[in-house]
Amino acid sequence: MLGEAVADVRVGTLDFPGLMEPDVHSFVESKVGWLNLPEGAKTVPRDFVHKEVWPKSSLRRLDVCLKRAAEAAKRRVEAKGKKEGDDGAADGEKTPTAVEFEKEGEGEDDEAFERRYKETERALQERLEKLRLKLEEEGRKEDGDLEKLTEKLEIEDSKSKEADLATEKTA
Repeated sequence: MLGEAVADVRVGTLDFPGLMEPDVHSFVESKVGWLNLPEGAKTVPRDFVHKEVWPKSSLRRLDVCLKRAAEAAKRRVEAKGKKEGDDGAADGEKTPTAVEFEKEGEGEDDEAFERRYKETERALQERLEKLRLKLEEEGRKEDGDLEKLTEKLEIEDSKSKEADLATEKTA
């Protein structure tokens, strides 16, 4: 619906969907009865108009994304036109990828592109590591809670057995 600039990813397809919380629940009029939504959750009966429902910060990011996609599409069309009208000049030897990543008014050489790529990759790796540590921490917390519950059940079970033995002895 928003063109090539935006991919619609369903939360349920993610490896860790619990890390995402929806801004709005749509099509709630047809949800199954056993599915309980959080209290106070924003809901709409059917589909919704994103400009009316999305947070302002998301709408700003969308505007930037759509603008960049339009600019990239324009550069691709211009690059294709140059290539078709090329007379063998050095400028025609650029690959479409190099043209696609040129910044307006200035060319980005391969080294600059590589640096930008590595910086982005490093930032993503750092974020991934933070998420991994968070999941491990939550897992340890849940394991600790499970151990406490198991201990409590074992204590209560042993008390119950002692009470049963005492009842048998008095009987």
